[in-house]
Amino acid sequence: MKILLTLLFFLPMTAHAGLLDLLPLKMIERKMIYPLSADYNTPAQVGLPNTREYKMERARASIIVWSVPAKGKARATLLYFHGNGGNLAMRAQRFQLLQAQGFNVLAMSYRGSSGSDGVPSEPAITKDALQLYQNAANYVTMNSPQELILYGESLGTAVAISLLAQLPKDQRPSGAILEAPFTSIPDMARAVTDVSDNLISRISDRWDSLSRSDALTIPTLVIHGSADEITPLRMGRAIFSAAPHNDKNFIAVKAASHSGTWRSDTMPNLWRFITTYGAP
Repeated sequence: MKILLTLLFFLPMTAHAGLLDLLPLKMIERKMIYPLSADYNTPAQVGLPNTREYKMERARASIIVWSVPAKGKARATLLYFHGNGGNLAMRAQRFQLLQAQGFNVLAMSYRGSSGSDGVPSEPAITKDALQLYQNAANYVTMNSPQELILYGESLGTAVAISLLAQLPKDQRPSGAILEAPFTSIPDMARAVTDVSDNLISRISDRWDSLSRSDALTIPTLVIHGSADEITPLRMGRAIFSAAPHNDKNFIAVKAASHSGTWRSDTMPNLWRFITTYGAP
C-alpha cells in the first residue's frame, strides 16, 4: 500500500504547521490512505462476462459488490478485499485466475471507488465488510459465512483483520490469506516518510492490524515479497508471528515487489491453501 503525500511529505518539517492551517488533516489523511479510483467498469467490460454485480445498500452509501462464479463446480469461495490503489476492475486478471481454479470470488469495493459512493474511512469500511460477510449467502451460493476464506491484499489485509476482530470465535471464516500485510498506518508513515510523530499521532484511521492479530484464530497464510518496496517485509513477519493459530505459513517470495507475489513458483501453495481450507 503506497503512502504518497507529496504536498506534505516533501515540505520541510517547519512548513507542516502552516500547511495544516490551509488543509484539514482529515483531507490529507484521506488522500494518503485512500488514493482509490472512482472509475466504474462493469465486469463484462474487463473480461468477466458471467460475473454478477450487486449494490449493497449501506448508510449514506451504495457499495458495489462483484460475485465471480467459479468455472465448473466451486471448490471454495473467497471474500476478497483489494488494496488501496485502483479499483475492482484492476483485479480482473486475478479474478479470472481464481475463477479458472474453481474458486468463487466475492469482492467488495470501497466507498468512493469502483462506482460506489460515500466517503472511505476505517469504521465505515469495516462495517461494510461485516455486513457483506454476514450476508454473503445473498451474493454467492454457500451454506454459511464460515465456509469463506478471507483474502486481503495490502490495505485489504487490514480490512480482513479488522473484520475478524468483530466476529466471535465461533463465527469466523475457515481461513485467511494476507498478501503484503502492514502493522499499522502510523508504522507505515514512519517507515516511508520523515513526518513528525506529533502529526502521525493525529491520524484517525490507524488500521492497527498488529494489535488485532489475536483475531487470527484460523488457518492463516501470509505472502510477502522479499523486495517489497512499499510495505517492509518485517511488517508481514510481525503479523505472522502475532497470529495465534498454530496452522499458519509464511511465504517470502524471493525478489518479489509489492505487487509481484503472484508467480508460478508461489501459486501452487496459494491454490493448495484455498482448496484445503475452503472446501464446501
